[in-house]
Amino acid sequence: MDDTRACPYAERMLHALLATAFLVSCALPADDAPPPASAPQSAVGSVAANAAMSTAATAFLASLDADERAKVLRPFSDPLRTNWSYVRGERVGLSLAAMKEPARALAMKLVESALSAEGLDRVRLIRANEENNRAGKVDPNAPLSYGADLYAILIFGDPADTTKPWGWRFEGHHIGLHFSSLAGETTTTPLFFGAFPAALASGPDKGKRPLGAVQDAAIELRKKLSPEQAALAKVADGAPADVLTGPGRERSLHDAPTQGGIAMGDLGAAERDLLWALVVRHANDLRGDLASEELRRIKAAGTERIRFGWAGEPEVAKPHYYRIAGPTFVIEFDCTQGDPNHVHCVWNDPERNFGDLLKAHITNDHGTARPAK
Repeated sequence: MDDTRACPYAERMLHALLATAFLVSCALPADDAPPPASAPQSAVGSVAANAAMSTAATAFLASLDADERAKVLRPFSDPLRTNWSYVRGERVGLSLAAMKEPARALAMKLVESALSAEGLDRVRLIRANEENNRAGKVDPNAPLSYGADLYAILIFGDPADTTKPWGWRFEGHHIGLHFSSLAGETTTTPLFFGAFPAALASGPDKGKRPLGAVQDAAIELRKKLSPEQAALAKVADGAPADVLTGPGRERSLHDAPTQGGIAMGDLGAAERDLLWALVVRHANDLRGDLASEELRRIKAAGTERIRFGWAGEPEVAKPHYYRIAGPTFVIEFDCTQGDPNHVHCVWNDPERNFGDLLKAHITNDHGTARPAK
């Protein structure tokens, strides 16, 4: 399966069918066991992150004219907040391509307010990959569907009003950032990254793999497993065609019976440390306080309840898939498309995606968002 479709809805339906077929093969392996030796420290909270994002979003909105703000702003209750996609295609909102300076720079400052240096470099490499693909497109007269500037921003609610929920997203091909906040509480999922090809084919970053670090770490962990552990980790004979918790399917692996894989307690000390280090690698795409908060929540829910699942061959050049799941999160990585040279990775928190935990705070918030002045 390639990523050349122009219709996100059709792709979502196809992926949903593939995901449903794959899920029926997942089984619950051994019972949970004691936690790993390594565990995260207490988080410092996400109040600073909320303030940084609010400041950046407010500055961005102030740089826009009235027509541009109308494209960017939606009420927090708008259904678009949970209607997302990671395939190629036009996005609702204001794209980088349509922005003038200083709005374009301020849009990227908003992205910078939420991600770490590692996360920002991942975004940079994915956008460079997209620019390479734009330059290499076969039909120069075809509509643009690749490019470093084909990413759009939407802001839901008023970032300057800390008494009500607000959120934002930065979305395009292979990047999906979704953040929501209220009174210092910030949610960070779904968080999606992808790359095609898996390594940049040209330019100053030629050979770099936007998702190479997590892919290599997962393969290393899989190769360390004994035959008995590998059998417990196995979630299917072959890797699925895509991640299972994509758009519209975010809760697919929410419950332990559907997560499969090997429990943390069934791993040796070295393997437990490798698994925890892999979780930390994923979390470290976020700025430090947000990453710490995610890791704190995982620890509070019980690191012994983390499971590692694998399908396919533990080789970069062969189809493979892994997932790491627990009560508060599901991370998936899939490398099966493009022969295989096309990777997708998503982090979901089924209870908190899109700021769902903030819904209880929403009262009388169903009008139109006020344009920033």
